[in-house]
Amino acid sequence: VERWETLDSFDAGVAHVGTPNPKPKPREPSPSQEYIPKEVPRTPVTCLEWSPSGTTQALVAGYDDGAVRIWSFLDSPPLRKWDIAAELPRHQGRVHALAWAPSMGRSFDLIATGGTDAQILIIKVKATAAGGFQHETLADLSCPNEISRLQWNLTGTILASSGDDGHVRLWKQTAGGTWGPTVVPHP
Repeated sequence: VERWETLDSFDAGVAHVGTPNPKPKPREPSPSQEYIPKEVPRTPVTCLEWSPSGTTQALVAGYDDGAVRIWSFLDSPPLRKWDIAAELPRHQGRVHALAWAPSMGRSFDLIATGGTDAQILIIKVKATAAGGFQHETLADLSCPNEISRLQWNLTGTILASSGDDGHVRLWKQTAGGTWGPTVVPHP
């Protein structure tokens, strides 16, 4: 049996501003926790998804209050930390599902978000030289029920969604650039 250990941790429920911490913490902090957080209302993280890119260490987090944030690891000695790289468009309720599409040669990534507001947002994101992410909402798709799961196909061109109605919906971008359902299979 292999033993798993915590590699690192950070407080994703609080937005952080990276200023060195002059006071020692009660326990020995990991390098990513050696800063004083700027307090904002605490919000539970409800879902996470890693970036499939091998060039950036980033993940997207969905929150109980509808917020969606991209976090990236900043490795600038002496400060090494996770920080918010982008605030993506919010949902009107809890975020249940996130999916970060494989880029497959595109100069940008696609992130899909869904939640209790029965909306799916498809967001185009592109890493910047400064370590942040530019973003643009490509689609705001309405569903009849809450979104519980999202998953991209291997090429990042078709999005599958599932919800409380027991249906799986497949979404694809048309030649004209709009997004819409392709098939509603009944698993």
